[in-house]
Amino acid sequence: MTARYLAVKALMRQEQNGYANLVLDSELKACKPPLSPRDTAFASGIFYTVLERRSLLDYLQKKDIERYRAIIAKLGIRK
Repeated sequence: MTARYLAVKALMRQEQNGYANLVLDSELKACKPPLSPRDTAFASGIFYTVLERRSLLDYLQKKDIERYRAIIAKLGIRK
């Protein structure tokens, strides 16, 4: 299992179950074969950065829809 795959899997579980730290920890422990320390740090970085950015986008969508649309267009993503 790659660090990226593990991060995406953990993000999908976190949306349903909450408690990001517990979800990520359980995914890391369940990973067979275990990730290297470097890959573990990479997966954690992806996971927490996506959560942070998702919160920012949710806030902007509610408070400043024009800025939200500009960011989405600039990044080339859709939410």
